[in-house]
Amino acid sequence: WEILSEGLPTNALIGSIQTLQGRVVAEVILGMETRLYALNSSTWTEIASNLQQPLSLAASATSLFHTKPAQGIMRSTRSTIAWQPSLNGFPANSGIASIVATGRNLCLATNIGTVYVSDDAGNQWRESTNGTSRNNPINILAQTPSELLAGTATGRILRSSDSGASWRTLASFPTIRGKIEMIFARGSVLLIGAGNNGVYVSSDDGATWKQTITGSDTIVGATAIGTTLFVAISNKGILRSVNNGATWQEYNLGLSPVQGSFGIVSLQAASGELWIGVEHPNLNFAATMRCAADNGTWEQTQDASINAIATSITRQDTLAIALNSQGNIVRLNDGEWQRIGSLPDVQTLAIANESLYAGTSRGLRVASLSQTTTHVASDKKSTLFHDTVAPNPCAKGSTFTANLLLPKSGNLRLFLTDARGVSVEIFSTMTLRSGEYQAHCSLPYSLAQGSYWLRAEMDGLPFWRAKVVIAE
Repeated sequence: WEILSEGLPTNALIGSIQTLQGRVVAEVILGMETRLYALNSSTWTEIASNLQQPLSLAASATSLFHTKPAQGIMRSTRSTIAWQPSLNGFPANSGIASIVATGRNLCLATNIGTVYVSDDAGNQWRESTNGTSRNNPINILAQTPSELLAGTATGRILRSSDSGASWRTLASFPTIRGKIEMIFARGSVLLIGAGNNGVYVSSDDGATWKQTITGSDTIVGATAIGTTLFVAISNKGILRSVNNGATWQEYNLGLSPVQGSFGIVSLQAASGELWIGVEHPNLNFAATMRCAADNGTWEQTQDASINAIATSITRQDTLAIALNSQGNIVRLNDGEWQRIGSLPDVQTLAIANESLYAGTSRGLRVASLSQTTTHVASDKKSTLFHDTVAPNPCAKGSTFTANLLLPKSGNLRLFLTDARGVSVEIFSTMTLRSGEYQAHCSLPYSLAQGSYWLRAEMDGLPFWRAKVVIAE
């Protein structure tokens, strides 16, 4: 036996020890506070603090679990994205109802209707009070190429041309009763959904309005593929318009209502296809379904409903990220959903600045997408894979790119070991198809300078490694 105490507080009581994907995690008790430490080589590094007693610690193959008083079971995963709170200037434990992001400018609406804006990718927040009122709470946000739109719980529409710093009422919108549930913009065409009031359409950027859908129930959302518009409504299913919303046709082949509801909880377009989440709790049915935009036939893709979804274009492909009913964050890659992380209680998502922003009932969380393993298009193979790891050497706290050729489809594990073969950092654990990939790996500041091995395993079997030199 040898004593491993470097990095641990003096006179600390060790409550329990678990292993998580090759890393040793210890529960450290200091008076009334409990912390978690992970063993890196022979040094302990704090990974969580301010955990109250009593604490029970357990690990599965991919997750670490602990109990927290009044909050049940908490989980931490070593997946490809790590969530961090974004709270500077934003009240803690405030629920997020809606997020919009354009470049480094972010705007969000809380569950109590207040609006906060950030012009530095979420590092600092300030409340937007110019033109807003807590008596007229904002519950949904949307963006056009030139401005932001907001819908209130009292049926009003607000506009902002300065990234949410100030707002003005859209006086041309009809006076209605009830909250605004959906806002969608494509060019000069605006769609506003207001529950039982139906859907209103403007083809002149909000100057005039016409009610083109009536008798609706909950309006889930809207999207577009090319010039074709789509709307999801709980009691009508999917409706399609090819004339900028003037008329609509059902688009429900393969969908069935249950007790008057199609059970649609989300709608999004990605890679020329429509994606919806469908859930019928009384039938214990939850599924993700997709439909090619040109045939109108829906098919089930997996047994998990999507509650929120966001899309963004990356360098090589279309990236769609969704939250399913188990709290998993998944990515659409080559027509298949792949899990890349986990975050419970997400109400809305947005992508900007190579980051994923998630609004939860307890505030905003942000995760970098730079560590997501990305499939490389076949026409780029000849020039992309000359260097295995670059840059190399690399600095602590920096990001390097590893180019991988996966020999077969399966579960990839990409990790870093020291010279003795002890794992010190896990960059990726996900299921991928065979082919060529780029992995963007962020190095922690806690690693000592020296030589390390970047290793890749497929279904638990090693198939590749490369030396990585870390400098100061």
